[in-house]
Amino acid sequence: MLRKLFTIVTIFASVTIFAEKVQWPPPPSGFASPGHNIPKGTLSEVVRYPTRQYNDQPFRIHLPPDYSDTREQKYPVLYLLHGIGGNENAWTSNAGHAEGNADLVMEYLYAQSDLNVVPMLVVMPMGSPDGSGMENFAGFAKFEDVLINDLIPYIEENYNASSDPNMRAIAGLSMGAGQTLNFGYKNPEVFTWIGAFSPAPNTTPAGTTIRDIEAVKSNVHLNFLAAGTAEGSYLNTAQTYHDYLQQNGVDNLYLQVEQELDHERENWNRQLHNFAQRIFKGVTHVAQREPLKINSAKKQKAIMVRNSIGTMSGYRGIQIIRGETGFSATKVFLLNGRALVSDRPESGILPSITREHIR
Repeated sequence: MLRKLFTIVTIFASVTIFAEKVQWPPPPSGFASPGHNIPKGTLSEVVRYPTRQYNDQPFRIHLPPDYSDTREQKYPVLYLLHGIGGNENAWTSNAGHAEGNADLVMEYLYAQSDLNVVPMLVVMPMGSPDGSGMENFAGFAKFEDVLINDLIPYIEENYNASSDPNMRAIAGLSMGAGQTLNFGYKNPEVFTWIGAFSPAPNTTPAGTTIRDIEAVKSNVHLNFLAAGTAEGSYLNTAQTYHDYLQQNGVDNLYLQVEQELDHERENWNRQLHNFAQRIFKGVTHVAQREPLKINSAKKQKAIMVRNSIGTMSGYRGIQIIRGETGFSATKVFLLNGRALVSDRPESGILPSITREHIR
């Protein structure tokens, strides 16, 4: 089976471990707008959860269409963080410190049947528990402990949320992207999908935050960084993190650079669109609440494929997801998350992959 897999791979013009810049096209018009005739999820009012050290803290949560509190397969959770001027409403409001339209983006993604987006809970908390973040950023640093030891247990106790780290992602914009990198890479046993959109220039350097590079390699299924070409130091932060991870042999690594976009809502909506459709795939869902140790054998390995008739901007990719028993059960995904084949342990082979598959 291994020989057959290599034969398939070598039909392409160029193959390398995927740790490069990508240029996915902009999402279709209206992807973050209301009014589509599609199934709707549920966006909560502000909910408050208790903390050990501070007062009750607020968050909002978006539940996918047809969410069930009794579904046996518990839902994965994305913790989505706001920027320095925002709060728990910033990702879903058109007023004040509005920074994105997470509820609308998610509902649009769910309605795209070819993407096979995994239904998830999207938790949008206030990211500064003592209110000091606007002045000196101290509150944003304090949120790490609150997030891990107060909010996550609350979500897993009060919603039908998986407690398996394979089913837990963290992402954010600007200051929230800085928190994502600071918290995510310090705790790769807690967050196994990491997405930073326009990370703040004062983000802790990667060499300091990443204390155990082998734990990152073993546990983190997706390392996603993004910024716009007009963002200056924010793009530099994303590039610096990308370079550090790449130089240290981390794969499943993406850097998406949005042409001509600045520090703005359109940029962050696009990055949520790109990130959310790629998470929680290629790993095993669990039904029980007990935390599970991450099984690195299920970690997805990505390879990069170049279309032989394209240019550097024409890169496309596939992901080969290997089962615990080697190559006898294999899934192949496009970078948009659509499966080309399902598990076929009975056959032991992969179908041929044509140029049409990678366009």
